[in-house]
Amino acid sequence: MLQRLLAFFLPAPVSDAALLADLRHEQIRAITRNVTALNMSRLGLAGVSILLLAGQVPPLLLAGWIFAFLAKTAVDERQWRRHRAAAMAGRSTERDRNALVIDAVVFALIWCALLLFLLFDLPLIDTALLLLLVGAVMIFSIMTLHPVLGAAYAYIVPISGMMLLLIPLLRQPHAGEQFALLAMLLLMGTLVARASHLTFVEGVLIKLQNRRLFESSEMASRAKSDFIANMSHELRTPLNAIIGFAEVMRAAPYGPLEAHYSDYVQDIESSGRHLLALINDILDLSKIEAGRMDLREEASDVAELADGCLGLLRPRAQQGGLSLVSKLPPDLPEFWLDPLKFRQVLLNLLSNAVKFTPAGGRVTVSAAPAGDGDWVVTVADSGIGMSPEQIAVAVQPFGQVDNSLSRAHAGTGLGLPLARRLMELHGGALDLHSAPGQGTQVRIRLPASRLLHQAMARAADT
Repeated sequence: MLQRLLAFFLPAPVSDAALLADLRHEQIRAITRNVTALNMSRLGLAGVSILLLAGQVPPLLLAGWIFAFLAKTAVDERQWRRHRAAAMAGRSTERDRNALVIDAVVFALIWCALLLFLLFDLPLIDTALLLLLVGAVMIFSIMTLHPVLGAAYAYIVPISGMMLLLIPLLRQPHAGEQFALLAMLLLMGTLVARASHLTFVEGVLIKLQNRRLFESSEMASRAKSDFIANMSHELRTPLNAIIGFAEVMRAAPYGPLEAHYSDYVQDIESSGRHLLALINDILDLSKIEAGRMDLREEASDVAELADGCLGLLRPRAQQGGLSLVSKLPPDLPEFWLDPLKFRQVLLNLLSNAVKFTPAGGRVTVSAAPAGDGDWVVTVADSGIGMSPEQIAVAVQPFGQVDNSLSRAHAGTGLGLPLARRLMELHGGALDLHSAPGQGTQVRIRLPASRLLHQAMARAADT
């Protein structure tokens, strides 16, 4: 029975030692954060109590109590700041938390000593007022100290116990009713302190557990990115050798190959290049996620980059019965960006547009200024389009939109996510607008700060 009562009034939050240490830091931070406000409220209530008792109790005793109160207040202010500094640095110990409980016990005993002045036959109104003031001190202390339940109990038990002991000694009328009322207040104060403590602990534990989960996911993501980067590097070396030897064999410097072997060599080279492109995309994506992607920025002609991409894809588009159209304005300004990365973005978007546009369709590249000074480069096609649900899949790494046309072409689902991350790395954005059967528009937003003249002016200012 006793164990159940102890478990009820002193509940153990968790058994995890590391979590308990973090909880202790949070408890001390929460209490010491309000030390100044608590001391100010106690000083105000003590001042009113002193004015109430002046002239009714021996001055020497009252002066002794004032000295003890002020000395303890000054010590608390200094010690609690030290406890807070230790908690903020994650160096607080169980001794620091126990010190808060001991401080609360000492301060509660000082207030209990104030209640002893009731034995000097104070008028009924003054007696009631003094009891009310000390009760207010107990309530304010519970509101501040509830994160450490022992510190809250250190105020409730001594002060309430002293009040209960004084009732029969004061020989006031209705002592029984007063005793019952104070006993009820003691129980209610204890339950309120316990409930407030449990609510605080539950909130802190949820925050700590969420922080642990976040740190674990960050570590897992970093480990994944490091693994992919390392494996991609290891794979690229033999792939480059395979592609190089295939190119040499296709050139046949030591004599022509038999027709079938020549076809095989071409297949080996094209497959190797496809696999190398995939590994490069994975490596770029993992670098961005790990925060290791660096931009090599320079003055770049977006129109020239777009025309180069269109030239590369024109044979494939003609083979598929598509037309590639450039509607870039002649006054398109230069931008300060990484030309290789921006070319990669355009190439990924144009490749997707060509891949998912049936014969007779058209792929268009255009650019126009936005109202806020940014520029928007748009890659539009008249292809199969996507629903909102399919767009949500397409922008995720390795996302594959499940339809017959997409399955008819090789793809890894990295083009759009990589293009979006590269644009975000430039401080821009990439948005998709599409509908089934109505084609797709991909809008690349280049911020005004990327305009060459603004970038140069900013560099000159610095």
